Amino acid sequence: METPDYLRTLSNFLARTTCASLPAHVRAHGRVLLADTIAAIGAGMRVPEMRRFVDAHLADAGSGPAWVIGAGRRARASDAAFLNGTAATWLELNEGSLRARGHPSVQVIPAAVATAQALDASGADLLAAIVLGYEACARLAAAANVRLAIHPHGTWGVIGAAVAVGKLHGFDATQ
Repeated sequence: METPDYLRTLSNFLARTTCASLPAHVRAHGRVLLADTIAAIGAGMRVPEMRRFVDAHLADAGSGPAWVIGAGRRARASDAAFLNGTAATWLELNEGSLRARGHPSVQVIPAAVATAQALDASGADLLAAIVLGYEACARLAAAANVRLAIHPHGTWGVIGAAVAVGKLHGFDATQ
């Protein structure tokens, strides 16, 4: 089956876009989203139940390169992304986007930050991955015809996280 034109266009855009090619206001908003999400993670990590959850989840896990923000621990990227994403939603402080019909930051940013740490990626590469993952979420949300009676960000948020992680790994448009 041949790749549809819209998917090829989006994939090429995502693969070729760099942090330097993003408009200044887009980079600035990406930094705000990053700061906001880290603050939401830190706040959620202060909740005793969340701290117990971190301890239980990491009880048998080895250390890794990625921060479990606010817990004073490092973990494998997959564990850190999971725990940071959970903490970010714990108090419902995470951002929301009407255009993306959900909360793309809370799914994109924990995965992107943990992957960037595991790969020792630059801040510019992290910012580009965050912005492009978020953009993929917003475009999918705009194109979808989903009843808002469901919680739709669970649908395209994971795609945005995959885009961010792929961007950090240097995937090309076909990957």
